[in-house]
Amino acid sequence: MSSSPIKKTGTLLLVLWIALAALPRPTQAGACCGGGLTSASLITGDEQARFGLSVAARTVVADALSSGALSPRSTGSISESQTLAALEGSLILADRFQIGARLEGSAQTLAIPGEESSTPPAVGLGDIRLNSAFEFLPEWSYSSWKPRGYIWAGVLLPTGRSIHETLDPAEALGEGFLTPSAGVLFVKRWQQWDATASVELRSSLGRSFEQDLGAGFVSRSDFGPQFGWNGLLALGYSPGAGKLRLGARLEPQWRGERTVDVDGIGSQTASRRITALGADITWMLPGTTAITAAFTDQSAFGLSGLSSNAALSRTLAVLLSHRLDR
Repeated sequence: MSSSPIKKTGTLLLVLWIALAALPRPTQAGACCGGGLTSASLITGDEQARFGLSVAARTVVADALSSGALSPRSTGSISESQTLAALEGSLILADRFQIGARLEGSAQTLAIPGEESSTPPAVGLGDIRLNSAFEFLPEWSYSSWKPRGYIWAGVLLPTGRSIHETLDPAEALGEGFLTPSAGVLFVKRWQQWDATASVELRSSLGRSFEQDLGAGFVSRSDFGPQFGWNGLLALGYSPGAGKLRLGARLEPQWRGERTVDVDGIGSQTASRRITALGADITWMLPGTTAITAAFTDQSAFGLSGLSSNAALSRTLAVLLSHRLDR
């Protein structure tokens, strides 16, 4: 089955895929069903294409210390908030092979006690994510235990300005590093219930930055590579197998150490870990459109020591998605 919208979308994503293929071993991906709304989604159903528009509000509420203790951001502390808007899409190109892309923009506000608070939010383009996936474990016939399995490869393109490219932390809207990744995703559905499990391995490549500090002085920073991983465990329930779906998510992540050399002085960043808890609710609209509201709390396990060396945020997101059936 083919139609004009699918052909046009396929052409756009194919151009993105050709650009991806020209990069050195690129990769990055996301998850479906109970997955986070801030990562590109994979098609895990029988549709031909899937498109999404999401808006999210994120606020830093605490800091996880190196000991694992939680330090709440109280009145008088640095205040950080961010509003995100993203377009994403995935397309089945051939039977079990698919590609996808995600484009993100954001507005960020950083307020430091004792400084002027009238500075407008920094607005700009964030990082771009491209991914491809292959369904290596299809479900040709029903099984009470066998899931669908997908492997993916992707890349995060550092199109957004990073903290290493500006003297104003509020203007940092991207990670700043080309990041290939790869992972595996399993999805299983039983009438009213569905479950998702996913693991992603990522390697942020090294990079050098230069900043003009004025008076003819230019600072140079050299960063080594950084390894990390993301995990996802999600469970969903649809009462009466109807239009409503309730979901819960556990999302751990870990980032390793990274060597840093600033103007000839070497050091090393500390590894960090975050364990987030999320909940979402989805309602199927007429046709093949759905709306999802999701809440993610990175501070939920703050007292357990499961997070360290990281700023912890709470995020409220709304996603409108539409699918085109085969």
